[in-house]
Amino acid sequence: MFHRACVQIDTLQKACIQIDTLRRACVQIDTFHRDSIQTDILHRACTQTDIVRRARVQIGTFHRTCIQTDTLYRAYIQSDILHRTCIQTGTLRRACIKIDPFIEFLLN
Repeated sequence: MFHRACVQIDTLQKACIQIDTLRRACVQIDTFHRDSIQTDILHRACTQTDIVRRARVQIGTFHRTCIQTDTLYRAYIQSDILHRTCIQTGTLRRACIKIDPFIEFLLN
């Protein structure tokens, strides 16, 4: 009777070891899950950075377009016939000047 009780205790002890091993496995899985989440968060951060970078490129392209428009504006000053177009271009040029501080902020 005592021997059977010892065997049962030993079996229970083995079951506890298995449960403990399983618990450690769960902790490792949980750690891996957290690592995966962090990797995913990092990936999202990289994606957002890439989106910001693309936005900067687009703003840079727009800025270049504005500079070209400014050059065009100077050419239009020489023509009275295109005076109205020059005024509109001047308005765009002023808009570009307002965007410039924003571009400097992004580039810094």
